[in-house]
Amino acid sequence: MARVPASEATRKRLQAMMNGGEQLELSKFVREGLRLLIEEALEAEVSTSLGRGYYEHGAEEVSPRYRNGYRLGRIKSAEGDLEFGVPQLRGGLEPWRSQVRAR
Repeated sequence: MARVPASEATRKRLQAMMNGGEQLELSKFVREGLRLLIEEALEAEVSTSLGRGYYEHGAEEVSPRYRNGYRLGRIKSAEGDLEFGVPQLRGGLEPWRSQVRAR
């Protein structure tokens, strides 16, 4: 099974909703759009922090950290509780803290 970023899976669900793969409910569509926005912001933050993109190799002098899958994050919204994929990093001397999630 191929590993894909969490945002890619969310994007596929949104495309299926727009292509008529399932009935379009406005609330569900908004939730998926918000999930995609959060996941892409988190993934961009991690890529910037590491100095390399998803599945790219880089010099250890730049960042000794590595991507280590995703964990589940939750946020309360007007549309209800929203779960999204939060990238995890391993390595380094200090734990990585997301500035996006802090806000």
